[in-house]
Amino acid sequence: MYSRFSSGINAIVNGANALSSLLDLFIRLWMANIFWSSGLVKIGNFDKTLDIFTTVFKVPLFNPTLAAVLATGTELIGAVLLVLGLATRFASASLIFLTFMAAISYHLDVPDAASTWGEGYLSHIYFGILLTVLMLHGPGKLSLDHYLWRRYSTHGN
Repeated sequence: MYSRFSSGINAIVNGANALSSLLDLFIRLWMANIFWSSGLVKIGNFDKTLDIFTTVFKVPLFNPTLAAVLATGTELIGAVLLVLGLATRFASASLIFLTFMAAISYHLDVPDAASTWGEGYLSHIYFGILLTVLMLHGPGKLSLDHYLWRRYSTHGN
């Protein structure tokens, strides 16, 4: 009886591990899509992007042109890295920083930004939470990070 119970528990744990890898992949692809789309919008009309970074998103410590280029590049490169599951923790940390800077920059210029952003503001909080999960948990088994770690790591050998 114990043996059947133990094998049942093992089956549940193995199933949860498989679902965990799929969830990690889903989060990476979802976040990548959001940031890729945003980066494409920025690069698609870069004059408007520069105007927004000059008038709305006044990023502290950076001139508007540099801030716009860095934000666009971070979104596009970060999205690609998330899809591949390559340097996932670094990409997630970079996108968290970008999301945080966007919120801070907007708040500096718009006193009642939370109510102005509405749903968008709440979405950025969710993005930050999901990216933090990726940063702390890693990309999961369905990633280049996992493959490269297993292939080239001397850990455990």
